[in-house]
Amino acid sequence: MTDAVSGTAGRLRFWVILVLCLLLAALVVAVQLGEAAAGNRQWQTGLLFPTSDGEAAARLSSDLLAADEKQSAGAFAMDALDDSLTHVEALRTLGITRFDEGEEDKGKKLVELAGQLSWRDSATQAWLFEQSLRDGDYARSIQHADALLRRRRVQSEIFSIFTLAALDPELSGTVRQQFIANPPWRANFFADADDTDPSQYRGFENIAIGLKNTESPVTPREALPFINMLVQKGETGRALQTWANLFPSQSAVLPANGSITLAWPRGERMNLPYPTDWRFRSSRSILPLVRGAGDDSDTRLDLELDRRALGPIAEHLVMLPPGEITLQLDTDALARRDLGKLRWYLQCTDTPRNRAPEIALVPERLDTPRWQTVLGEQDCPVYRLVMAVRLGGLSAAGDISLGAVRLSHKRPEA
Repeated sequence: MTDAVSGTAGRLRFWVILVLCLLLAALVVAVQLGEAAAGNRQWQTGLLFPTSDGEAAARLSSDLLAADEKQSAGAFAMDALDDSLTHVEALRTLGITRFDEGEEDKGKKLVELAGQLSWRDSATQAWLFEQSLRDGDYARSIQHADALLRRRRVQSEIFSIFTLAALDPELSGTVRQQFIANPPWRANFFADADDTDPSQYRGFENIAIGLKNTESPVTPREALPFINMLVQKGETGRALQTWANLFPSQSAVLPANGSITLAWPRGERMNLPYPTDWRFRSSRSILPLVRGAGDDSDTRLDLELDRRALGPIAEHLVMLPPGEITLQLDTDALARRDLGKLRWYLQCTDTPRNRAPEIALVPERLDTPRWQTVLGEQDCPVYRLVMAVRLGGLSAAGDISLGAVRLSHKRPEA
């Protein structure tokens, strides 16, 4: 069994490294061409002047290497280094040409020297990034990636490489360490997460969840682009599960024989709710107001209901296991007299709202703060929990004050 697991991990690592190397090879070429385009000046003219012939030769060597004219590139690199050993482009060009000619150790040392002289030379850092990853020196490879990202070069390509690398346990730890340091590009990584390829969802989750118990955990604001993207693409169950893993106190995933609390959102989250928040229906006859002095779990919902109020008031996405589901409200004796104005039900999100059957939560008594239902074994990944005005509407206007909603589960008796 151990050998099988080891073999599977080895095959995964081989696949990850192979894809990474293909991506990196393309990345190095892209950076080199970009550097050449950025330096598109009259370097030929510069060769005529003694004060600039060294720099001109170095830049020409880099441009020629990007054009795959390696023999000429090497010759101009030697001319530039005769002028000064500090010409980074020339060191990099000579190192790469020597490496490609078979003098790998000598070539690599020359490019490493160029990298030490200037972390701003993107083509050098990209080449070293690729080689260190090929050599299995993952810690060094991430340092070179960091140098590229700090210059905002090929960000999306490197972010994709990060999420791909994080699919492998050995690589994911190294990637995660870079995020713990809170580099300036971290915000861009999470902001761009809505472009994550489906094949790399788990890599992104490995990075985000791996930061949970560190000194730099992922914040809700950082996680939102990825979560929103999952919901928009129909991966709502995955979105709720990922959020629950990142922020257990805000979980909308009810565990077997466990419980969760669905607090009322306040502030801007009432109008711009997270996918894991309550969402209120706008209506002139229903006025919701959330207040609370402490953390989110202390919030209370004040409902002002006009006599004309009808239909749903608020809904929340939840993942529920089969078995007995109990909903309990934190309310005082005064509020309980008005609880009969409300009803609660579930709808499976796999079915369009207007065709999804309602699974009613039945009150223990008319003034009870507890409602229950039993869910059978059915393939429904995500439900809508809906709070609505009772059927038939209201006979008079009224106000209701509700505490947080608590859901609990009990396994069916064997």
